[in-house]
Amino acid sequence: MNKEDIGWEEAQDLIRVGWSEWQLLCYENTTDLPELPGVYEVRFKNYSFPRLRGMTSTLYIDCTDKRGIRKRLRSLIKGRHVARKRIRKIADELQKEPEFRYKVTFLAKQTEAELLMEYQEKHLELPPCNHSITRQSEG
Repeated sequence: MNKEDIGWEEAQDLIRVGWSEWQLLCYENTTDLPELPGVYEVRFKNYSFPRLRGMTSTLYIDCTDKRGIRKRLRSLIKGRHVARKRIRKIADELQKEPEFRYKVTFLAKQTEAELLMEYQEKHLELPPCNHSITRQSEG
């Protein structure tokens, strides 16, 4: 679903849907993802990490406002995404495959910051593969 292939009404419908269903983080599952801005979360199903406060399955939270969700998740799988090696290392150590969900939003950076702040307030730290709440640039 390219930017050129989607109209304003379809984009609004995707925004209204909210979070997608969880899917295995693999190249094949990115084929029909929209090339629109949004946020995404990566986790391991049925596995929780101990945090400073509580437990969570969330491994990584990120956004994209330039490249689109499909391209960003593909770079996380087979590209130069900053968190790719960290996620793969943990997945190999745990012998588990990560999964993802996404949400289309035209306020991607703001939504990402809000999600990370909520996470940090709940667990007193960021997800295991996130380094900071604010970034200088996006890929």
